Amino acid sequence: MEIQQIPKVPQGEFRYQRSYTKPGVHPYDAVKWEIRDAVITDHKGQTIFEQKNVEVPSFWSQTATNIVASKYFRGRLGTPGRESSVKQLIGRVAGTIARWGKKGNYFLDEEEAETFESELTHILLHQMAAFNSPVWFNVGVEDRPQCSACQPYDAMISTPYGMTPIGDIVSRNLLGLPVYDSKGITLVTGVKQNGVKKVYRITVSNGVAVDVTGDHVVLTSSKRRTVGTWQRVDELKIGTKLQLHAHKGIVASRPLFDGSLHDSVSEDEAALAGWLQSDGFVGQYPSGTNKSLTLEFETANNQEYDFVLGRVGKVFQNAHYNVTPVRVQSQDVNYRRVRMYGETLSPFVTKYNLLDRGAAMQAPRNLVAASKEVIIEYLRSLFQAEGYVTMSTSSNSSHVGFAVISRSLARDVQRLLLCLGIYSRLRMKKEKRPDRYDLWEVDISIKSERKRFSELIGFISSRKQERLQESLVSPGKNCPDVRWETIVSIEELGEKPVYDIQTLSGDYLSENVVVHNCFINSVQDDMRSIMQLAQTEGM
Repeated sequence: MEIQQIPKVPQGEFRYQRSYTKPGVHPYDAVKWEIRDAVITDHKGQTIFEQKNVEVPSFWSQTATNIVASKYFRGRLGTPGRESSVKQLIGRVAGTIARWGKKGNYFLDEEEAETFESELTHILLHQMAAFNSPVWFNVGVEDRPQCSACQPYDAMISTPYGMTPIGDIVSRNLLGLPVYDSKGITLVTGVKQNGVKKVYRITVSNGVAVDVTGDHVVLTSSKRRTVGTWQRVDELKIGTKLQLHAHKGIVASRPLFDGSLHDSVSEDEAALAGWLQSDGFVGQYPSGTNKSLTLEFETANNQEYDFVLGRVGKVFQNAHYNVTPVRVQSQDVNYRRVRMYGETLSPFVTKYNLLDRGAAMQAPRNLVAASKEVIIEYLRSLFQAEGYVTMSTSSNSSHVGFAVISRSLARDVQRLLLCLGIYSRLRMKKEKRPDRYDLWEVDISIKSERKRFSELIGFISSRKQERLQESLVSPGKNCPDVRWETIVSIEELGEKPVYDIQTLSGDYLSENVVVHNCFINSVQDDMRSIMQLAQTEGM
């Protein structure tokens, strides 16, 4: 394609000229309008969206009517404030931009401002050019429109490398990074730090939570197994469903960032870190005869003992440790404590944040972007030490579970399972005793997910592994790749620094939940694509 240079206009001589419109004739008056019903049905013929008496240009297709009414009309459906005409939609956007231009002294006089608004209205009305979706969602809706929705630094973006904080993507300027979207894999085409805004946490029924600003747009539905519609976060209600992709995990053969944990020693480190967080002790006493940094691993059988000692020998080569047998009532338990002392342990403890104990525990931050093998070793330790398998003959149900008093650690475990393509549910078990913490349980109950857990992670001890295999004998369900999870809570997290990304496809996954573009950039998200039902986002 030949690129032609636009000739420079001498200063003071440029004015907006009319190319498509005439003075005194509104662009709306130059076309024929008609009233239609916008209706979208699923593959079974069931109605999943309907808005009656929608005013559109007569030359627009029914598909265009359905898409614009369902995606871009603002206001709650069924209320007087809901937009019902393309005149309102285009007028809202074109009129707002024209007012901005007048306020910023972009026009020489009122006549030029009117020319600009008329020409822009004609262009949008006839689909000659268009803005991308966030403009239609936001401009003219409020006094201070947010054309650029965003997320806080630690909001996790789902990628073939694992989950990566959006802040890392922006700060490292990772243009071209592959990320998951609703259809497969897309690319990051723009990044931006976008100031400080109020952030909301949207939690769905399986425990997954997404942190976003109120003007962010997510894929929603009022029913299961339906085609979704885009909706602003500040318009969401409890009971609305979000689309979650259960099996989009790590497929890359190496971590995203240099320095992530991926070699054999790091796998051993991750295994020991997981063990210390679940069945161990890390601490340093301020007084007494022993003030040294202390690590203690607890093991209940020979297989656990061999697992821990083998990795201690690799990670802490030539380090001294004490093994203390502990007498217990059960003859099936060979309980031993492996204890280590000294400041030489400090780099390991710091690297994995192991001094955070109890309800303050979290998975080490560097594990999320680590290799699949590192994540597997970490989770295997956690589930062996604090996990269990239950089977109920009366209800014909089985569960692989992990319970801990730290909500953050339980949420991290669920996230790491998603990184491996394993769907789970996170729930709270209320503790009735006043001096005890509530328990947070990660539950893997669907048979297909227990099977994947067995194949990828499993247990260290043969007893637990055999019980897991036994649970897979009974009939069970397969977890679908795409699930509609019901919103159970919406909470304000306060004002936070926020960050934007733009993707080539127009959407991406955050915590494996489908969300729309943030940052406005010139990519393939124009009115032409919006008007083609088969090519629109999730429709």
